[in-house]
Amino acid sequence: MAATVNAEFARWVTRDVVGAAAKQFGIYQVILDSSYPTGGEAADFTSLAPYSAVDAVCIIGHDTGAATTGLMVEWDESASKFKVFESGADGTSFDEITATDDLSAMTINVLVIGDE
Repeated sequence: MAATVNAEFARWVTRDVVGAAAKQFGIYQVILDSSYPTGGEAADFTSLAPYSAVDAVCIIGHDTGAATTGLMVEWDESASKFKVFESGADGTSFDEITATDDLSAMTINVLVIGDE
């Protein structure tokens, strides 16, 4: 399953950034799924108006509740997925978490930059 973009906190437009096309900036809260898929959780920000293409997804932070302590999140740009790594509880540091792990309690705040 894919990650859910839960809420939009703010959005603004900056035009002609260094001579480029108009860019859209948005801050979103993303909720991960109850069954983590091998290779990461997909998130399609181009399905959110007004993005026609996404240039960058910057992770601002994620919650640090008991269920998510010791986890690190990264954005895999080439696959358009969030990948989650654990800090070594299984004896191997920073390996991807196990498929089917429940991350539905984890929220990630992201800044998305893209074309209008």
